[in-house]
Amino acid sequence: MFIKKFSRSDLRAFLESRIAFYERRSPEYAGNLRYYLDMALERIFVTLGLIEKHYHVRNGKILEIGSFPFFFTLPLLEMCDDSVTGIVAPEQIWPGEPYEIAKRSTNIETTGKNYPFDYWTCNAEKDIFPFNDETFDMVVCAEVLEHLIQDPGHMIYEINRVLKPGGLLILTTPNGLFWRIIHKMIFFGNHEQYSKYSVYGRHNRLWALDEIDCILTGNNFQVIESRRAYAQEKALDFMITDRLTLQSVVYDLSLLFMAALVNLPIPFLRKKKGDQLYVVAKKTGGPKAYHAERLYAQSKFSYDVKL
Repeated sequence: MFIKKFSRSDLRAFLESRIAFYERRSPEYAGNLRYYLDMALERIFVTLGLIEKHYHVRNGKILEIGSFPFFFTLPLLEMCDDSVTGIVAPEQIWPGEPYEIAKRSTNIETTGKNYPFDYWTCNAEKDIFPFNDETFDMVVCAEVLEHLIQDPGHMIYEINRVLKPGGLLILTTPNGLFWRIIHKMIFFGNHEQYSKYSVYGRHNRLWALDEIDCILTGNNFQVIESRRAYAQEKALDFMITDRLTLQSVVYDLSLLFMAALVNLPIPFLRKKKGDQLYVVAKKTGGPKAYHAERLYAQSKFSYDVKL
């Protein structure tokens, strides 16, 4: 249960203390962390608010999938009275290369305090989670779904398995239908770059809200709250300010047109608003190997659950 709250400014100051710890040790790494924080602060704040709203277990157990770089882990450890455990993907490996599923311990360092934290090196997309059935009261899966390269079904199955009956899943992922993504794809093609942090270091598939509802409902979850929201509201990035060409004029006019279009009171267009998706779901039954036909190239999908 949450025993402390952060305002947006307090949360930024708290997470900045982690960046400050690295300023002299590795300015480059500190710069990467600050860039990440600028991108993620609003999402972290909103997600913490959803947990505070829906999670009311005292001295429970929480599993965080995709903990690194521990920016969401830190406020969890600071704000609640629960035991928090993490799963971190093996770094800089190709799928199929060997690695060890192992428990590790670290100190998440800030300028004012160090937080002991235990996590497991584990590939959430294909490994059986190293926990017994019905271990956790809540699972947080923030910004993981879009990184999967093969199939979300295994991870959702395992999340259900390790959750206690009635346990909560908090899931966030970018909105694949966000109008700026569509606009950028029209003009520049693929919006996502390759990553030096292995195949899992980039967004491999973006999601729509109804797709997430589909995979969760089919795997015995009840969605109790979902929303689209802006995590990174930005001014319109006009090209004409840099150079006046036919392309820049067409780009800027289409940008203005789409920005106005998505504000029309049409249900189809509402799906294009908000760059971030937030979902809160409750476990209503045991784990189920479910695959929606709409999400797969073949109508039948061979899937073996190994327990």
